[in-house]
Amino acid sequence: MLFRTLFLTTLSVLGLVSVKDCSTPSALFPLKALDISPSNPVPGENGTLHMTYFAPEDLAGGTVDYTCTLNGFPVLKESYDLCTATTCPITVGEHDQKGLVETPDTKGTLGCSLKWSDSAKRELLCVKITYIQ
Repeated sequence: MLFRTLFLTTLSVLGLVSVKDCSTPSALFPLKALDISPSNPVPGENGTLHMTYFAPEDLAGGTVDYTCTLNGFPVLKESYDLCTATTCPITVGEHDQKGLVETPDTKGTLGCSLKWSDSAKRELLCVKITYIQ
């Protein structure tokens, strides 16, 4: 299932991009693979954020928290139901998650984090994306 377009539209810029796992050691969903393509996005063209994670237990739902800063200043803070970002229930096993990345033209350094938590507020995973133009 695709991630929310609003967040991913805000994420994307022309220039260098890095993506990393920002999960704490206690996160329940270890990330097996994480990438974004193309690695040098072009304004107006779509790309893909791709992650593979392992779910050690079944989960009925939770929360997604998105935050972004532009040149160190907060520009987005959003929370919503996890089941709008992925298929629920999340079952035990490996999952492949992809999301659309739209690429408007933004100047500066844009840093965004995607954090998933279960209904008990346990961290599931965290992804940090940094774009520099």
